[in-house]
Amino acid sequence: MINTNNKIKLDKKSYYLSFPKKWEELISKIMPLSVVTNLSDMLELVEILQWIKDKKFFDKVILDDNLEKKIYNILRKSISSKEKKKELFQIYLSEDEFNTNNFHKLFVKFKIWDSLEDSDFKEYLSSNKRNLKYLMRDKKIIEKFSKVIYDSFLTDSMHTSDNIILIMNSDKATNFPNSFLNSGIFQIMVEKLVSTQSQAGTRSISLYQQILDFKSSIFPLNESIFNYRL
Repeated sequence: MINTNNKIKLDKKSYYLSFPKKWEELISKIMPLSVVTNLSDMLELVEILQWIKDKKFFDKVILDDNLEKKIYNILRKSISSKEKKKELFQIYLSEDEFNTNNFHKLFVKFKIWDSLEDSDFKEYLSSNKRNLKYLMRDKKIIEKFSKVIYDSFLTDSMHTSDNIILIMNSDKATNFPNSFLNSGIFQIMVEKLVSTQSQAGTRSISLYQQILDFKSSIFPLNESIFNYRL
């Protein structure tokens, strides 16, 4: 159950640029805090951390040079236990109101992932709340959940297209489980996609063309699976 006793409620950043006094009022509520107990407040604090990186915003309205350090201290104390991290993770998955980008920043920076079991991460991978592209920038996360990720890429029909696109859009900063190497996983995924869509009488022609244009020594593809002209 979500704790609705929120201590922090942000307006848009532009509002505080127009009315710096309102920012001063907000900061006066944050600086005395030691902890926050609900996910909504935590994500608002993460949002403020992003604003601080904006020099224009920082120069105009930031009133306390210790604000960034203070926010980090609040968040560390608020999510220090394994139990709290798992609770926050389950709340995020069960409710739709949370900012996905800010949650994933919290998830990585404060190592919420390190308190999860394989079953938790499997639930995450099968949800519509995931941002796997972001998480795959972190090698330790991928190492911890390598088997779950590999199995998910093979079996999760709901995200087959998304996972194929994730592979094709990967770059040097993207980490894949070692089990992906020389496994033929990309071939299997594409075959599954083509077979499923063929049975349904549909064809994602633009995606098929992207797949044919994708060339990778790590993820080779036998193009004969496309037995019709695109």
